[in-house]
Amino acid sequence: MPRWVLYCSQEMAPTVTVDGALACEGGASSLQIGLLETTLNTPEAETVAAVWTAGFSMVVVCFLVGRAVGAVLHIIREG
Repeated sequence: MPRWVLYCSQEMAPTVTVDGALACEGGASSLQIGLLETTLNTPEAETVAAVWTAGFSMVVVCFLVGRAVGAVLHIIREG
């Protein structure tokens, strides 16, 4: 379920009315800057683990490719 975040240019926090509407309470000094729709859902542990595993695997693959290229260049240089 999406949630709405209200940004106001004032010191006081925005208020929520009984019907769920957001409002900037601050008189003439308040200015509603904008509304931002957000889901505020936390990702599932399996999804986070899969993304982390994919990222770490890429790091390991890049390391191994770099070592292999370095070894080949070392062999060429030393003859």
